[in-house]
Amino acid sequence: MNIRDSNKVGDDMLAKISIAAYIISAVLHYTNDQMNLFWLSGVLGIVTFSISSYISFYRVIVFPEN
Repeated sequence: MNIRDSNKVGDDMLAKISIAAYIISAVLHYTNDQMNLFWLSGVLGIVTFSISSYISFYRVIVFPEN
């Protein structure tokens, strides 16, 4: 696995998270429960940040460019 493969894995993971977030947001929009949407947005933001940080760490430590 080279650096380009790891980039693709990370991008695919973030794309799947985004799709799931849009589907869940659409469902909550139709149920008209704004507080749940607020908490879900916060949790998804934390999860996305955590995964993004892990992927960045993985790229720097496991596949250094030099």
